[in-house]
Amino acid sequence: MCGRYTLSISNRPELNTLGLQSTDRYNIAPQSQVMTVIEGHEFDMQRWGLELAIAGVPRLVSNARSETLFDKRSFRSLPRCAFVADGWYEWQRINGARQPWYHHMEGRLLYFAGVYDPGNGCAIVTESAEQRIRHIHCRQPMLLDGEDLELWMREGTRRARRLASPIECYPVAQKVGNARIEGPELIQPISSFAMLEGQTQDLFD
Repeated sequence: MCGRYTLSISNRPELNTLGLQSTDRYNIAPQSQVMTVIEGHEFDMQRWGLELAIAGVPRLVSNARSETLFDKRSFRSLPRCAFVADGWYEWQRINGARQPWYHHMEGRLLYFAGVYDPGNGCAIVTESAEQRIRHIHCRQPMLLDGEDLELWMREGTRRARRLASPIECYPVAQKVGNARIEGPELIQPISSFAMLEGQTQDLFD
């Protein structure tokens, strides 16, 4: 799954001049207003999370599995979109605790496959994680490059091969788990010694 991600715009004039996002964001959480690409390749701000009735119970869904996306009534009729990002966090379970890791591709701009319901929200489409990062979490966002983006928006598919650039990742402080905390320090790597040691206080700083 994907529960947090990042998008910096200060170093990207093509996004900064859109006027949709005012600052660099290092802790984008579900229910936030997020930048997406929608039909016609236009940029739009939407709520991250789709309000759906699942088994008769209303739920806010932030992720959707690629393997069953178009088999499920809740998703198959929804138009496709793409989330604009430059990295994301996943949590690894270690001895009963959860350690966050930051994932990126040399800081480059990324697109996550998504689906949306105008006026209701949007959800990130996830898939099985690449083998080299699967020890952290078994799922990851479905990543798109320029050509994939076109295919996804038009057909809901992408090329069979993965992106050429490798995914890089490293552990970060647990304070990213607090959606109220923002700032570039959230994507700073921590040492192996610091992992799960003395970070509890970070959640309350």
